Amino acid sequence: MNTYIKNKYIALIIFTISFIFPNQFGKNIVQYNEFEWYYAQSNHFDIYVSDSTGYHIDFVEEHIEDAYNKIKSLLNWSLKDRISIIIYSSHNEFQQTNVISSHLPEGVGGVTELLKNRVVIPFDGSHREFKHVIYHELLHVFINDCVYGGNLKSMMANSIEVRIPLWMNEGLAEYISEKWSTNSDMWMRDLVLNGKNLPHVNQLTGYWAYRGGQSVWKFITEKWGEESIAEIIAQIKNKGDVNRGVKAAISITVDELSDQWHQYLKKQYWPDINNKSNISEISFQLTDHLKLKNHYNIAPVLSPNGKEIALFSDRDGIINLYLMNATDGKFKKRIIRGERTLDVEEMHILKPGITWSPDGNQLAVAVKSGKSDAIIFFNLDTNKKEIKRFDIKGIFRPTWHPKKNIIAFIGNNGFSSDIYIYDIDNDNLVNYTNDWFSDDQVSWDSNGENLFFISNRGTHTKINYFHEINDSITKNIDIEQYDIYSININSDEVMRHTNTDYSESYPHYSNDDRILAYISDKNGINNIYLKEDSYAEAMPITNILTGITQLSWNIETDQMIFTGFNNSGYDTFTIYNPKKYLDSSIDLIDANWLNQIVTTENIIEEKVFDYSILNNSDYSNYDFTQINSKRNNSKNNKENSFDNDLKKFDSTKPLQILKYKTRFTLDYANVDYGYNSVRGSTGLVNILFSDILGNHKILINTEMQIKIKSSDYLIKYYNLSKRTDWRYTFYHYGQEYYDFQEVEMSNGQMVTDLFPTIRYQYMGLSIDPSFAINKFQRVNYGFDLRSNSKQEIIWSTYYDNDEVADKEYFKIFLIPSLEYTFDNTLWRETYPVEGRRMSVKYLNSVLGKSNSSLNFNSLVFDFRYYKTIVNGVSTAFRFYGGSFSGKDASESVRFRVGGTSYLPFFNNATYSHAYDVHSFDQVYYDTYVMPLRGVPIGTKYGRNVLLMNAELRLPFLMYYFPWMGLLGKINGVLFSDLAVVWNENQNFPSIDNAGSWDNINDFDGYKIYPNNNDPNLNQQDRLINPLGWVWTFGIGPRFILFGMPWQGDMAWQYNPVSKQMSSARWYLSIGLDF
Repeated sequence: MNTYIKNKYIALIIFTISFIFPNQFGKNIVQYNEFEWYYAQSNHFDIYVSDSTGYHIDFVEEHIEDAYNKIKSLLNWSLKDRISIIIYSSHNEFQQTNVISSHLPEGVGGVTELLKNRVVIPFDGSHREFKHVIYHELLHVFINDCVYGGNLKSMMANSIEVRIPLWMNEGLAEYISEKWSTNSDMWMRDLVLNGKNLPHVNQLTGYWAYRGGQSVWKFITEKWGEESIAEIIAQIKNKGDVNRGVKAAISITVDELSDQWHQYLKKQYWPDINNKSNISEISFQLTDHLKLKNHYNIAPVLSPNGKEIALFSDRDGIINLYLMNATDGKFKKRIIRGERTLDVEEMHILKPGITWSPDGNQLAVAVKSGKSDAIIFFNLDTNKKEIKRFDIKGIFRPTWHPKKNIIAFIGNNGFSSDIYIYDIDNDNLVNYTNDWFSDDQVSWDSNGENLFFISNRGTHTKINYFHEINDSITKNIDIEQYDIYSININSDEVMRHTNTDYSESYPHYSNDDRILAYISDKNGINNIYLKEDSYAEAMPITNILTGITQLSWNIETDQMIFTGFNNSGYDTFTIYNPKKYLDSSIDLIDANWLNQIVTTENIIEEKVFDYSILNNSDYSNYDFTQINSKRNNSKNNKENSFDNDLKKFDSTKPLQILKYKTRFTLDYANVDYGYNSVRGSTGLVNILFSDILGNHKILINTEMQIKIKSSDYLIKYYNLSKRTDWRYTFYHYGQEYYDFQEVEMSNGQMVTDLFPTIRYQYMGLSIDPSFAINKFQRVNYGFDLRSNSKQEIIWSTYYDNDEVADKEYFKIFLIPSLEYTFDNTLWRETYPVEGRRMSVKYLNSVLGKSNSSLNFNSLVFDFRYYKTIVNGVSTAFRFYGGSFSGKDASESVRFRVGGTSYLPFFNNATYSHAYDVHSFDQVYYDTYVMPLRGVPIGTKYGRNVLLMNAELRLPFLMYYFPWMGLLGKINGVLFSDLAVVWNENQNFPSIDNAGSWDNINDFDGYKIYPNNNDPNLNQQDRLINPLGWVWTFGIGPRFILFGMPWQGDMAWQYNPVSKQMSSARWYLSIGLDF
């Protein structure tokens, strides 16, 4: 997965949101572990590990240097700088990284980011997958280096606008990792044979960017040769445009490439319709993801009596554990809810495992639970669950002994994946295989004496010799090849059951221990095979078009359950008495891709793009906008780095493991523009430093004026290395205003040589710890020491710098705060669709009760609830409440309710009541509460507020119109906002009292005066009651344009007492829904 920034504008928005305006909600990155980091240097890489033994370093060094040479040859490009590779020993530890500032779900197997062009990879127990991810992520490193200049600051500084499409980037990464595979072929075969219309290459997003993009590159290299890879990337970089680059490289446009790819796919797969079967033709289909409107119905396993099936399904939008009727496929009940609670953060659907107890009264499932993996035991009689954790980094695929209270499972110990057996009654855990090889997919025979599993151990049938493993063994093992083995738990004898060039998986024995069933891709498609003994030839019992991905054989009922892929989704199927198919003869025809060899018959005759015109200088500071003019205006400025000692690598010496020391390097420096509908526009210089691991960050943010006192500047230091995150901030905001009311005038001329100015200064120092309780909950607390001052400056002349200052106002006070936050929401596109968010915050200003302090208390709660109704349609509710109290609360601080954050010039909101704020304290301490669409900003203000928002979020049909394709998919909202504001010394406004509502007929949406700047009008002349009720409603589209989320809102105000409605007020804004 590549997390490069799509373009510089998105980078600015992400930077601003992440650091300048921290998000109130969001899932936590929890540092459960305190890592001690070490590193070693290979020829081109600095490899970081969290283990002093450096166990993974040799493996990573071998494969990443091999990958480097391969990609270097394919792209005709060498990396300019050393690259940092950060390795975690498990996916649970990988989720604790601070290199990426957001939570990494189970489906993310590795990331490459653009701030420092770093790679972060977890070891999940499989050396095959480990190698795959190394190749995949290194391709992203090369693209970042070649196209974007190596890092974000280079891309921003040189205004590099070209963006490699997701399908091209992720597809090429998959092609580099493995040119083609059974899984990729299954997805593309299904798309061609079951899809209505083949997508344009630019429509390959999400998972299709990987599988579809890989297919496009397979087509390109088969037609134009692998040399075309370097040519295409080079020409895109040279032309500064994807379409023109592709045209220059292979003489066709992207549209023509898409059309030719479609024809290629049809020739590849259409002939298979006549010689293969649909899954439903050879089995009974129990689930239908098209009717359920979901994607996954996976990992099915029959109960011992054969009446029920336990399986994972996302029928409710998230992966849950369900019980289903084994006869008709009707869902009976949800057993365990996933992804929403601390007990079950993730269901491990990539390595799923569900198992029944022998008596059928309990289910066991492996999950991510808090700081570690765990096995959850669920009692179906009592509906109670028990969680069992072990000192293991990963737990997968549990399977219950058919007669005893024993469970076997696959465990990742940080170095390898082994078979573990847990004795439940004696609470005893044993690592049975305990070696370097990757074991997976374990199952029992009918007597519980043998465990069947797959492994890449080759001829090494000895177990329990982890410490005897050496390079002569590991470097000669084909880690890609998995075969079927069994181990006798009494004698520890290991037997090999298959020895093929294909991949076998999911072995299961029959109830009479006579027949072995498993999945094999012998013909390039995953089918089910049966084998009577170790020496007999395996017989296929299926010949399907797409593929079978999981298999379970019930020992008691002789019923086979499996997961099949069809119509871009996974469903559960069953075959009764599969042994009867042994007498049938099925001849499988190989898939076309097995017989294809990438040829170079049609290699382009043009010379591969010559990078030499670009390689004469360091590209981290090269201006790519000048490439087209063939002018080399590069600068020989070298990166100012604190990591100089890391560059002293000596390739003649063996790898040395060294202790990591924190060093800062520059991530980002740029002048950014922002707009706030309350404060107006602003231009800021943002500079960000961080260390390699992302544990320490320094942010400098400034808007400097000629005078320091009149400037804005902010310095933040983040320490994220432990469970509690610490943020230290020093800030200063200064503003000057000419006080024209104090200038003595006569006939339009100043009659005094003094020119008064008012300077406001607002500065402070804050300490803000944040303790992550778990993924969903955190407690923020802090101390903010603030001071406010107001000065009247008398200039001796208008242009003179001399000044005489009279300090009219100075206050200093300390504000402790405490906040609890909860967030377990699930997102779709630009808004949450499931779950809850909640925040409760209290703060209190202290440090004396004198006139030099500001004394107030504040309590605010914000609760939000989201629920999916049907596919694509959801509801959202928000309840917000706040109260100010204390000596200075009546005048100095208040809530200002109304409006939304809109863009200037893109609205008809002709007035903002933020302009009515004259008190210095109110400027900095008033709280603006939004959205309340349909009225101006700050319409209602007071010391107590309640706000309720309700939205129905749904897809619009407008995207069917051709011109709407420019905006992509469009969503929309129907909304209603209701608010009430009151003060503590007044009665709560009655909702049925006409005096509690504004007279819309008079004010019509608060368009009161044609000239709001008329000095003869003051706030009282506006005749607006700042207290009372406001109710608005409206509609608006949501879409993505220029890579950014846009919101359009049209709203009306309604008075339910007078039954009057205002004219429409509309806004256009950039941002996400609540």
